[in-house]
Amino acid sequence: MAYNTVIKTADKDIGECLVSVFQNTRTPDGGHLSIPEKGELYRQSLSEPYVMTLREFLELGRYYQSDIARIRSILDKSERDRLKTRILPCGSLSAQMKTRSRFAKDEQKILKYNSLIVLDFDGLKNVERAKEELSKLPFFWYIGLSVSGTGLFGIVPIGTDDWRQHKIYFKALKEELAGYGFKVDESCSDVGRVRVISYDEHPFYNEKCSVFCLEDDGLDNSFEDDDLNGDETSPDIQEISTHDR
Repeated sequence: MAYNTVIKTADKDIGECLVSVFQNTRTPDGGHLSIPEKGELYRQSLSEPYVMTLREFLELGRYYQSDIARIRSILDKSERDRLKTRILPCGSLSAQMKTRSRFAKDEQKILKYNSLIVLDFDGLKNVERAKEELSKLPFFWYIGLSVSGTGLFGIVPIGTDDWRQHKIYFKALKEELAGYGFKVDESCSDVGRVRVISYDEHPFYNEKCSVFCLEDDGLDNSFEDDDLNGDETSPDIQEISTHDR
């Protein structure tokens, strides 16, 4: 599908958006956990997530540099995944969330939608060059290294306050970026995904970035309920996947 895109000036301080931060990515309904682990995670899940600004979340990584360096030094991907999901905090950036349960629908999870999409770029041959090329696009507010150090993630403000249009905007951005030779991780379409903290000594910020918008004829809300609520049988965390971050 071809999308009619429009670039508009951002009218808010994106860094001041509030995000929900959790102790780690694991949830008590994870089937791979032992009973004691589930009990401890359930106890943690009863407390409210910590709330901070998006800018504060992105700067958390500087306080975990030794842990992140340790993760980046591990060659085995499964071991990296195991470690980062246990020792690093994570946050939901596209929206403030009430819960991370995979069995709750999105409307039950979302407290406030931030009108942001977080995009992952994996398998990059030259990370720094890719960052430079992506930074030329007017709608990226932030671009930085993923926790693995071998990929990038970027944050894009979008022109809707309706979380139900999140997938539509993701598909449009995916198509737009494909035109520049970049492949985006498909699971970024999930409005409720959380991302573990990372650290980039030289992140890219564009405080004067534009908002990625779609014209009305590019908005089609004819998704099935499963599309709107996400796949309830798949994890709602982004760091456990077939991709390395």
